[in-house]
Amino acid sequence: MESLNTNCLNWLKELVAMRPVSSDVAACNRVSCRLRDILAEQGLFTTLEEISGRQILYVSTGPAKTPDYLFSAHLDVVPAIREEQFTPREENGRLYGRGAADCLGNAMAIVSALIRANGKTSSGAIFNSDEEIGGATVPVMLKRGYSARKAVVVSDHHEDYGITYREKGILNVKLTAHGKGGHAAYLANPADNPLDKLAKAYLAIRAGWTNPADRDDWKDSLNGTMLSAGAAVNQVPETATVHLNIRYTTPGGVPAILEKLKVLIASDDIEIQPSPGCEPVTSRQDAPEMLRFKQCSEKVFNHPFRFTGMCGATDARHYSVLPVPIIISGVKTSGSHSSSEYVEVESIWQYAEIYRLFMTGEA
Repeated sequence: MESLNTNCLNWLKELVAMRPVSSDVAACNRVSCRLRDILAEQGLFTTLEEISGRQILYVSTGPAKTPDYLFSAHLDVVPAIREEQFTPREENGRLYGRGAADCLGNAMAIVSALIRANGKTSSGAIFNSDEEIGGATVPVMLKRGYSARKAVVVSDHHEDYGITYREKGILNVKLTAHGKGGHAAYLANPADNPLDKLAKAYLAIRAGWTNPADRDDWKDSLNGTMLSAGAAVNQVPETATVHLNIRYTTPGGVPAILEKLKVLIASDDIEIQPSPGCEPVTSRQDAPEMLRFKQCSEKVFNHPFRFTGMCGATDARHYSVLPVPIIISGVKTSGSHSSSEYVEVESIWQYAEIYRLFMTGEA
């Protein structure tokens, strides 16, 4: 056990140092191939599927594409803020480095669990390398027959003593106002200025839309994210745009949201262009496998766990097409995507034990 932990920590450091930034397909493929070699040496079944030039790794305790339990974590990372983030360092029980938290530490928890449970479970894992840029390879893996008979566990999110059973959907909306452009010294009618039109529309939306009070207030949220207009300080533009990021809770809820925006804006001068991202994900809290995962978690931590929702999105959205519970969990981390990203090393082994118990049915 201690020897395996040492090996897993060394493998984690090695993968961080390989710089698998999502846009660097060659680097991502090197990480997939290296992890394939590691797990093959440990006696697990491994397959690399090529999808749009990416090598996507599937590893399992048997040759089947559809085990009882399918785990998922991504191997790609966002770019480093500082180059030294690709040189992992240990300090006070933490491993610092780009991807240590998001999501290579989670991947290593799955690796440890699969190695320890090999021969005692029907389990597998998909390690994709494009989650940070949309995760388009996961739906392809599902179309190629990879699935789960009992449950999917997405290891990519930390909620202290929590198990995520639902995620909000994503809808991006671009609002465009058209108007009369020209020299800023002479155009005096605000009704002709697209910036005035856009500001009026956005303020009307803000006045009529109540965002959640906190993360447990499970309702739709809306935030403006990008504003664009004009090319010179002395020129009134002909168009102005603002982008809205909406996180919604009701499956199939996009038409109702767009109608609400139209009513709030109450103007034909604003063009509404939706760009749906993904549907919400929801699994039953009382599903047997969900409750058993909770039991495994409480056994390892000796602490009550609660079911939670998350406003962000993971690869769980792709697995929601499967008729099994989707469980979202993850090792203890902090600073994902930041200059101080780290994973708590002990939590890797704790979650590896949760995953092992869940795989083998020992809890």
